[in-house]
This record gives sequence, structure tokens and C-alpha cells, in this order.
Amino acid sequence: MTRRSPLADWHLQASYCCAGVPVWLQDCSWRQRFGCKGPEATPWLEALGFTVPQPANSCAFDANDILVARLGTTEFLVEAMSATTQSVIAARERLSVPGVYPVIRQDAAFILGGPRATDLLLETCSYPFASDARSTPVVMTSMVGAGVTVVPRRAGETTEFNVWCDPSFGLYLWSTLVEIAQEMGGGAIADGQQSTLRGES
Repeated sequence: MTRRSPLADWHLQASYCCAGVPVWLQDCSWRQRFGCKGPEATPWLEALGFTVPQPANSCAFDANDILVARLGTTEFLVEAMSATTQSVIAARERLSVPGVYPVIRQDAAFILGGPRATDLLLETCSYPFASDARSTPVVMTSMVGAGVTVVPRRAGETTEFNVWCDPSFGLYLWSTLVEIAQEMGGGAIADGQQSTLRGES
């Protein structure tokens, strides 16, 4: 199944910049992901070979660059952060076991990066994200009035911030942040997959 990204209409009229700017945003709504929750969610994910973080509001990345984020105690977001997607797709298709319940994930999702990424966050979000963050917490907060989930991740000498939000707020949040980034000398960068979100979420 192929469906449109929550940001597809914006991309039809997009003007992109290059990655080497002070602050940039990249749409990654196309990534393969699923959500699940329930009393048996942790052992089910572990049995499938996923690396499951133990503390609430934390996450882990495995050798295949698969993110498992624990949202609270028994709810999870699982996402393929790169092209290795088969384990995520296969697990999503097997989400019909006792004690494990699917959570629909049709997020607008994007990455915020660049040397001034934390400056943009300071203008739009009350959570004190650090530019040198080395841990990978799962932060649920508000950004320009929209509820978001944010996972910071170290990338070389800077930190990139993975952001998810409800698709109904996606275009508003994305457009607002791109406008602020442009005022700071940055903007949106292309990744070649913006117009569609591949697969069910």
C-alpha cells in the first residue's frame, strides 16, 4: 500500500536548501513504523529480536538502525531509521497476539538538524534540549502549540532531533518550523521520498 505523506502538498511547491546550513529539516514520514502496547508487548518485541529499552521514556537503536522507543511503560514506537525495513514490516504484519495491541502510527515525522537546531528548539519548545546530548531520551512535549514526541540523536559533532506528531498537525508544524529555519539561514532539505509514505502504519 502507498499513501500520501501528511506533508505531500507542501512538497509539491517546495523550495529546498542544502544540508550544510545552520539549521535544516528533512521529512521522513515515509519511514516504516508501527506502534504496539499491552502487558505482553515487551516480551513479544524481544522475541522478535528487537532491542527493547527498559526505563520509561527511553529508546534504543540496534545494529540495523531500528529504533524502539518506550512511550510510558507498556507502549512502544518501532521505526526503521534507514533502508533496512523488513523486520519492521514483518513484525507489523504479525501484530495479532494475546496481550499485544496495535497502535496506529500515521505520524508526520521529520529530522531537525544543523549547528543551530537547538536555537530553533529554544524558540519553539519549552523543553531544554542540549546541543551536545549524548543520551537518547524520549521527550513528549509541545512545539509551537502542537504535541510532539522528540528523540535526540548524536550525529558527528552535532545532535539531530527526530520529531513525530499527529498527522493533523503535521503541515502546520512543518511549515512553521521551516519558516523559522529560513529566517535563521536554513530551511528544508530534500531526501527523494517526501511525496509518499510507503506502507501502512
